[in-house]
Amino acid sequence: MTGKRTGVVTITSEQQRFLSWSADVLVYIVVLNLFVEFVDAIVIDSFWISILTAVLLQALLSVVVGLEHKVGTFFERMGTTWSRIAEVTAKFVILFTSKLLILEIVNFVFGDHVELGHFLDVLLLIIAMMGTRAISQRIYVGLGADGLPNAAIARIWKGEVPLDRSDEYLEQMRTVAIPDYRSTDGNQGAFALRRDLEDSAEFVMLTFWDSRESIRAFAGDDINVAKYYDFDADALLDMAPEAEHFDVYDN
Repeated sequence: MTGKRTGVVTITSEQQRFLSWSADVLVYIVVLNLFVEFVDAIVIDSFWISILTAVLLQALLSVVVGLEHKVGTFFERMGTTWSRIAEVTAKFVILFTSKLLILEIVNFVFGDHVELGHFLDVLLLIIAMMGTRAISQRIYVGLGADGLPNAAIARIWKGEVPLDRSDEYLEQMRTVAIPDYRSTDGNQGAFALRRDLEDSAEFVMLTFWDSRESIRAFAGDDINVAKYYDFDADALLDMAPEAEHFDVYDN
């Protein structure tokens, strides 16, 4: 797909995923080696093995978090007291069994090279990893500027995806699109809006910019041309060719 033929600017999502995964793995390596240093029950033969262990744990935890999210969404849509109880129960079962499964998988992959202790040790390790990751993300967000002090232009894009793919698409928007918008010089904020319809979910990407020149750095010479990612074509019901722009006034 090229911009000249379709009017669409594209980038790959693999680069964004790589950066996100790398940051998480680095956090996990630090936490894992601190546990090796101070918890006798956790033993890893070498730093190299600890890197591989962190990568494996990142992959396993991503699967667990994704499963918990899908379960939560499924029961939340029911909107009853019993569904809420079922949701909490299901998440507890996932939490308990996943730690045992992670322990077995690590033991199968690394054998005697890695010893993560017993169930409680694994539970504390994973809580520490995920907690540290959450803190680092909160610090990252906190370092950003509050409000939109220099926003002059609002850019709005709309699209729809099938309802059964809306959670997957929202996750792509959060992990790929929003970081890409916010990493562009001149961007003052990026927000993904969603509402569920009868058979589909409507998404609105609302971003703020300090100038049209900044938007050109993101979208290309013709700022009215919509910018799409490689996951869009597989999910969207229709790919609108243009985005809309509005001047921003605060008083």
